[in-house]
Amino acid sequence: PDFLDWQRNSTSFEQIAAFRQQGFDLTSPGEPEHVIGTKVSSNFFRTLGESPAFGRELSPEEDRIAGPPAVVLSDRLWRERFGCSPTALGKIVSLSGVNYTITGVLRSGFQFGQQQADVYTALGRTDALFIQDRAVHDIVCVARLRPEVNAAQAQAEMNTVQEHIDQLNPETERGQGAYVVPLKQFLVGDIGGTLMLLLGAV
Repeated sequence: PDFLDWQRNSTSFEQIAAFRQQGFDLTSPGEPEHVIGTKVSSNFFRTLGESPAFGRELSPEEDRIAGPPAVVLSDRLWRERFGCSPTALGKIVSLSGVNYTITGVLRSGFQFGQQQADVYTALGRTDALFIQDRAVHDIVCVARLRPEVNAAQAQAEMNTVQEHIDQLNPETERGQGAYVVPLKQFLVGDIGGTLMLLLGAV
């Protein structure tokens, strides 16, 4: 619910998307394999400025409770399980006992975070708990700043937005806060000095 409120009430961002990592057992096609997955809101790839190499991203209809199960594959999984065939679109993969229809395949080299996910499914389809229960704070959001807005301005606005949420929901929101952190810092931390030393060593 916080994520949905942030989407509705903030003006500092072009897009705000949500995600959480989750592993899946892929049992078809091919040999069974445990794969890293990411559950995402339908605007996740647009927020990152990405789009599938072919096919399409997840739709708002798929990103809702009981929506049709759909999946976007990594380039690696597409190559290994479907032999680079464009006819993979519309085919079925079985993930943890649920059949998902392939809607798109990502470009080679795409990676978000430190672990390479092979499947991307809709966050809102099965995770009703994370969409409806304000006491659960177990997803992360990624946003794209508007060109005319800096991080400090976005943080000030998010403080105001979150304070309003806190006032309306004191039992679940007290002390939570909302923090705007540059994506690079979130992904790799404050290791810029170390990286420069390594570059010098190389």
